[in-house]
Amino acid sequence: MKKYSALFKKYKSSIRRSLLLYFIMFALIPTIIITFIYSYFSSNYIDKVTTELGISMVNRASSELESFFSTITRVGDIAASNQRIQEALRIHYQDDIALRYSTDIEIDSELYFANYLQPEILGLNVLGDNANEFKSHNRTFINQNHTQRYWYKKIRENREYVWFPPHIGQYANVSAGETVISCGKAIVDKATGAVTGIVLIDVREDVLRSIVSTQLVESGYIIILDERNNVIYSPSGLKGSLVNINEIIGDQTQGNLVTSIHKQGSLLPMEEKAIITYKEIPLTGWKLMGIIPVNSINKWNDLRTLLIFLIFLGIISVAFTLAVRLSNKVTNPLRNLIKAMKKVEEGDLNVSIIEEGYEEVSDLSQSFNKMITEIKQLLKNTNEEHRKLRKAELKALQAQINPHFLYNTLDSILWLNRTGMRDEVQTLVESLTTFFRIGISKGKDIITLREELEHVESYLKIQSIRYANKFDYAISVDKKLLDYQIPKLVLQPLVENAIYHGVKLIAGKGHISIDIVDTGMTWQIAIHDTGKGMEEETCLLLNNYLQGEKTTELSIYGVGNVNDRLQIIYGGEAKLHYTSVFESGTTVTVTLPKIGNLIEE
Repeated sequence: MKKYSALFKKYKSSIRRSLLLYFIMFALIPTIIITFIYSYFSSNYIDKVTTELGISMVNRASSELESFFSTITRVGDIAASNQRIQEALRIHYQDDIALRYSTDIEIDSELYFANYLQPEILGLNVLGDNANEFKSHNRTFINQNHTQRYWYKKIRENREYVWFPPHIGQYANVSAGETVISCGKAIVDKATGAVTGIVLIDVREDVLRSIVSTQLVESGYIIILDERNNVIYSPSGLKGSLVNINEIIGDQTQGNLVTSIHKQGSLLPMEEKAIITYKEIPLTGWKLMGIIPVNSINKWNDLRTLLIFLIFLGIISVAFTLAVRLSNKVTNPLRNLIKAMKKVEEGDLNVSIIEEGYEEVSDLSQSFNKMITEIKQLLKNTNEEHRKLRKAELKALQAQINPHFLYNTLDSILWLNRTGMRDEVQTLVESLTTFFRIGISKGKDIITLREELEHVESYLKIQSIRYANKFDYAISVDKKLLDYQIPKLVLQPLVENAIYHGVKLIAGKGHISIDIVDTGMTWQIAIHDTGKGMEEETCLLLNNYLQGEKTTELSIYGVGNVNDRLQIIYGGEAKLHYTSVFESGTTVTVTLPKIGNLIEE
């Protein structure tokens, strides 16, 4: 017998080894094929993605620069077409110093506000043929005849904007020696059509750098060339003219190509290849050249090799796992069934067994799942009946409270009518209308805190008219809580108690306050009155009742009704608690949980 047992174990172990070997062999063949296919397509894909990345880099930078330059020119256009500036460029102020001074202040202020909306502008200047000078900043003008400078003449000769590459210092103003980019436009007199001056705008070079740098991709960079192929900006600080630009890009205005750049002071190391993307900015005539070195693409090749290795390792791991799982095909479903039964014994019915394995085991699993489904349906039916019972109880409690409200309100109306207080009767009727409109609430038992406060305030108005000069009231609420939901008619019975058992029983004038605050996981409603108060023993009996103890020593219809309804809806998470000092006042605190919407079904 032992001999056969040992032989069976050996045969069983051999099957496992065979399954493992077969699965690994079958996994290796498709893995090798997939590796070659993936290597071929991924190499092409990486080149394509890198090219598209270069295009995207240049296009984004070009779009940002065009937008920025358009913003700058719009500011210049506004200044050039300004009626006050045009008038100032027609007049010579040498004989009227006061008028010149006031004009300077006025136009400088207008330029300041135009410049203020665009903080990237270092300086906005208006220079006239009549020697008038206006500026948007506090930097003084250079003591020179601007009209004789080459940049003034160049701007004046063109009706469109003229752009100047980065240069040290501002053309027209005394500056700190920073590198700036300037542009200008001739000012044409609207009345005569003659050129009367220019607008000169200076922008810091680092603004240009910041726009370009935000669009860069890893290992890629951008250089900017002017219309003569002079380097305006490069990350390495390269200056001068790129003489072989036409050899690189030919006659195209934009495109993509792989080439070698090799010249003294080149943009890349000697003989190093790069993917180059080229685009022109129409507004300025400048050119953007995006460069992504090929050596950065090799990083993707290394990543691809690592990914292939991980895929190979994953397939081998899956093959080994499948071999092991196949040997346990019979025992695992039985183990799962035993575990599921233990969970059911512990009261967990959220279990389900996958009907797998041989036919007998699958049938057993199917019967088990059916049994669990029937048990859950039975419990669901029981819970539904319990829910309907609780809702019916809530409706009954709601019906009990309405006659109590109506009696007290009608009593107030009768009293006011008998005393001939017509204005107060009108106010009371309006409040009563609001009171019943919200009290009815189209049959809803759950309303917002906003509606509940409007309801209780209408009640307080009614009672304050009835008991003239007997009490005043105040309501304070955290506005974030106004849209929280609350069972209808929670506050009114508690306020009613504060009146009838509190402020009504004192000789002087009382005060009732309602304070509603957010306490984190809960929110609290505190109703305080400065009325008669309760003795310590009575307050203790009341709180014990609210915690579930039965008592026949207190008449607590209204409070008991509120507490019962809160317990039906919230369970033990809602709390009602009284604190009172005899002859000083009483406070009732309602604590409610934050549980989202109280949806009525």
